[in-house]
Amino acid sequence: MKTPRWKQTLALALTALWLMPSVTYGGMKIAPQGSVSILKGDREVRRIQSEMPVPEGDLMICHGQCLMRTSGLQLVAGEKAVFAAAEEKDRVNVTVKSGRLDFAVTERAPSLVFHTPQDVIQVQEAIFQAASSGAVRGTVEVTESGTRFQVHEGTMRVSTHNGAAVIGQGQQIQLAASQLAPGAAGAGAGGGAAAGGGAAAGGALGMSTTALVATGASMGAMAAGAAVASSAADGTDVSPSTPIK
Repeated sequence: MKTPRWKQTLALALTALWLMPSVTYGGMKIAPQGSVSILKGDREVRRIQSEMPVPEGDLMICHGQCLMRTSGLQLVAGEKAVFAAAEEKDRVNVTVKSGRLDFAVTERAPSLVFHTPQDVIQVQEAIFQAASSGAVRGTVEVTESGTRFQVHEGTMRVSTHNGAAVIGQGQQIQLAASQLAPGAAGAGAGGGAAAGGGAAAGGALGMSTTALVATGASMGAMAAGAAVASSAADGTDVSPSTPIK
């Protein structure tokens, strides 16, 4: 007796579901302006073109721009950025393997940790200027020469394997590619965002002269009365000049 076509179709669908790679989703949302590829190892297993929950800990490649947001926190990955994100109870872990990722934090955000090939950068405090938009904005960019962490608006106190630094508006720290942190090279879906490693997981901090000067200036700004809050962000645009909504 010939098997009905609908039974054949159902069997094929169930087989496809069984073979589909397992993906875990959290509360953070991602909305690509273009598309984003989800990777398993170096293989694309899915391509997203509309808003959906972030696949927790899985590396992604952005085609266009990719907006991620959760309470008090907004991230925008740039073209060809390779990144991952995972939420814990009171912390968001973000891995940046390559490319640019802009961020905006407000007082409602959880703590924020960036995992890069050179080191782990943990945001200890976001410091809001009285006349600001109510958000601290910045950029993490990973290139072949290393990692750049810059603050565009407000001030941040961050820590790495080599200690703490205070970064004021328009200032940055540079993590050189030659100063690869032990264990940082594997920081990705498993060793970075998904694993949730803290700042102590990294290696040496290669701070530029500009960054050293920036630290002293930022401490002065704090003493002058900048408002201090735990790290945070939300809204629809994290460009340095656009108010967060």
